[in-house]
Amino acid sequence: MLTERFSRLFGRLLNRWVDYQDAPRDPVRVVELAAARMALDDVRSDIAAERRELVSAGSVVEGPRVAVSPAELSRLRVAGLGFEGSA
Repeated sequence: MLTERFSRLFGRLLNRWVDYQDAPRDPVRVVELAAARMALDDVRSDIAAERRELVSAGSVVEGPRVAVSPAELSRLRVAGLGFEGSA
């Protein structure tokens, strides 16, 4: 079972990812894009630290890493954005 902290961090991760995706890609507003990216990276670091803590405590067992082809990764990203019929 995951911790309440992990659940909160995961929610923050999703929110920061949306913020980063929605940040303008305009050279004039590059500071906004950079701030959104830094916020995303910060929460990624926090959730990675929590995952390491859960693994070291034996609460979560890491499984094998699975290689995903670039085409499959693209398909998963498109599906994650809600455009499954477009892939």
